[in-house]
Amino acid sequence: MTLLVSFGTTFMAVGYPVPQNVKAEVEMSGDTCFVVLTWDNVENMADFGAYQIYCDRGYAGRLSRETSLPKITESKYRYKVEGSSGKKYTFAVAIANENNYIGDKSETVEVFIPNSRIPFPMLKVKQNETKMDITWTYRTNISDLKGFRLYYEGELIANESQLTADMRTFSLESTKKGWNKIEIEAITEYGILSQKIESGANVK
Repeated sequence: MTLLVSFGTTFMAVGYPVPQNVKAEVEMSGDTCFVVLTWDNVENMADFGAYQIYCDRGYAGRLSRETSLPKITESKYRYKVEGSSGKKYTFAVAIANENNYIGDKSETVEVFIPNSRIPFPMLKVKQNETKMDITWTYRTNISDLKGFRLYYEGELIANESQLTADMRTFSLESTKKGWNKIEIEAITEYGILSQKIESGANVK
């Protein structure tokens, strides 16, 4: 038996099944981020209506109903992220019908939305006798930063496994006479790269 309780223009349907085992996984397609939401299928779904997605995009502090989404009748939805990135999103799923009767929301699931773009490092290179001292500055609030990639004369000499997110210095022992080109870029845990920045030093 389903009991309907009115809250303004929304009717809470007491007795509607609640979606179970909601899961969320991030999927990147170029610069576009999707969250693939899945949950256990509800039997006799046609008797109730469609699934409804709720989301907190990391700044509201509460779940909001995503009213602009198409009708969802399968127990899977590929949610396109169009809000802020670099934040933790929270999702829940409920069942609603065409008359705006809505069942209880599922338990929430959280997922981190990776940055789609990241700033570039600020690079400084100084020749110090027989070695080249390389330093850079970078913002500390890029939570999915994995590290940095360093290039000498166009060739990769140190990657994010060596230059982790907390590192800001590197020494290069072997140089050549004349201009020595150094480049650096940042990379996230999801493979998003910053703009590559160039500097260098003139070795006499």
